[in-house]
Amino acid sequence: MFNNEMFTSPDKCISECEKQIEFSNNLIIYLQQYIVQLETMKNMANSAKAFQDVNPVNMMLQFMDYMQKKPKEDK
Repeated sequence: MFNNEMFTSPDKCISECEKQIEFSNNLIIYLQQYIVQLETMKNMANSAKAFQDVNPVNMMLQFMDYMQKKPKEDK
């Protein structure tokens, strides 16, 4: 759409502007929903990470690593 259409055919300009506004609003809604999905995935990943941190097997392995790396005490 050209700027001169605003003056030569205003009805066409109005129609095209309405289409572009509707498209833009739909795009904004889509992007807002996409952000919500990404935030949800991030929260789920944080929950999974927290669960791994308190998983008994992982805790046991961390303890074993700690015991192996711990400096030996002189007897």
